[in-house]
Amino acid sequence: MKLSIIIPVYNVEQYIDECLHSVTSQGRTEDDYEIIVVNDGTLDNSMDIVDRYVCQHENISVIHQSNSGLSIARNTGLQHACGEYVWFVDSDDWIAEDALSFLFPLLDNGIDVLAFPLNLVRITSERNDLNIEHSYALSGSSYLYRNFPYGATPRFVMKRDFLLKNNLFFHPGIYHEDADFGIRMLYQAHQVHVSARSIYNYRKRDAGSIMSSWKVKRLEDLVQIAHLLLSFRDYRVPQSEYYNFNQLILWIYISALRFSKGHYDEEDFLSFYRIYKKEISKNSLFLLTFSPFRLKGILMGIFLSISPLFFVKLHNKLMNNSK
Repeated sequence: MKLSIIIPVYNVEQYIDECLHSVTSQGRTEDDYEIIVVNDGTLDNSMDIVDRYVCQHENISVIHQSNSGLSIARNTGLQHACGEYVWFVDSDDWIAEDALSFLFPLLDNGIDVLAFPLNLVRITSERNDLNIEHSYALSGSSYLYRNFPYGATPRFVMKRDFLLKNNLFFHPGIYHEDADFGIRMLYQAHQVHVSARSIYNYRKRDAGSIMSSWKVKRLEDLVQIAHLLLSFRDYRVPQSEYYNFNQLILWIYISALRFSKGHYDEEDFLSFYRIYKKEISKNSLFLLTFSPFRLKGILMGIFLSISPLFFVKLHNKLMNNSK
């Protein structure tokens, strides 16, 4: 079997029909791929819709578990998968009607990871196609350093044995699990094929969605991810690559500060900033010391350690001016 499509389900009755229709209407024999639906303790009528598809398609299996979060639901699906490759599809998204016919010839080359752009679709039906000019192949670390931040996990189809061999599972209980998983996964991939074509429609939800309600834990989890990546770096990354890898960790820290400034009231922001400033002051000079431009790295580290907030404001201004 070539592919396992893993779909965690939790309270998505409004979207799950479109998702399942897209993955079952691929014009391929059902022996080519399996669909694993992980019921993460959904409380709405999502499973009634899933059950209807199960009755019609023999390649759909359902795993039931108590509500444990997206990370554990994905891990459960991966542990039960039988396909040579796995694709994590979110239950409120959908794939192109010929996605598998496009994917399968590329996967025959034995690559570790296939990457492609996401087609962002807002609830207003406004579309934003993210196009890459051409297809190419490179190592996972090269792709990571070139494309970070790289987007959500559904933009990757990954070899199952590669994930299991490298113990690549999602850390449970944290938000932004894609950032942590994606960095560890891409860094260890020997060959990534980057496709220019978007075959995945990624629904961008606003009001009431997970991504729009920024709570304290979401930002604390960004700091926790930075800690996890520091530990990963210490045992997997050669010192010659520290500077590039450290840039990814600094991006996590800076993201936490940017999001906290935009989504907290003043009191909560100042409370988080005091914690964040201590954290970034402790790590920034060390993280940038490995710069190939040693003096520049040290100066940036000092600047960051003195005033992370001003550094981020200046960084944002420079980025906006470069557009």
